[in-house]
Amino acid sequence: MLSTSERVSLSLGSAEWPMPQRFVWAWLVAVAACWWAAATILLPQAVASQLGRTSPAAVSLALALSVLGRFAGFGIEAGFYILWWKMQQRRVRPACFFAWIVTFSLLDFLGLGLGRLASHHSGASPWLAPVAGIGLLRSRWPDLGAGAWAGFGTAGLLTGLRIYLTARQQARALRSPLVGPLALTLCAWLLTRVAVWWGVDLLRGMSPVK
Repeated sequence: MLSTSERVSLSLGSAEWPMPQRFVWAWLVAVAACWWAAATILLPQAVASQLGRTSPAAVSLALALSVLGRFAGFGIEAGFYILWWKMQQRRVRPACFFAWIVTFSLLDFLGLGLGRLASHHSGASPWLAPVAGIGLLRSRWPDLGAGAWAGFGTAGLLTGLRIYLTARQQARALRSPLVGPLALTLCAWLLTRVAVWWGVDLLRGMSPVK
């Protein structure tokens, strides 16, 4: 039988910060800077030119909104898991877990970088696809719809590692076995990917259900 203190500790869980707590804000700013750099690359040149003609600050505003939107997504992702476990009468520390989600997003950033590399060296795509995502092989299967590629194009080792680390951090916070958090994280990823797939197809006037 667990003592009262052990049961309280188990229910509250614990989660360490990704680095010493006094450096967390600086770390979040550094990750935001990485995503700002990614946004400057991903923003279409035609859009940037149009915004630049409208106002010199418009491009910076667009980039800032892109980064804020991405961090809002991290907050929604973290909030989903936090609320899920709260409904199970278990607690994950929100600020700590959000910092971890932001940290794990660097794997997505790395995937984008590898994708950029593959776009300049087409011969590298077959080698990089298993790591960065099968979307790098899109030209080999042109019959697959845009929705399927949007939904599952990032599937690869980096995405698998991100899923594993997200689940592992939940298990650490809850002091529980990995199986439950891993199943939850994998199901959440699959559901969001299917939602993106169907959403893109619906926006393109296609029905994902044949």
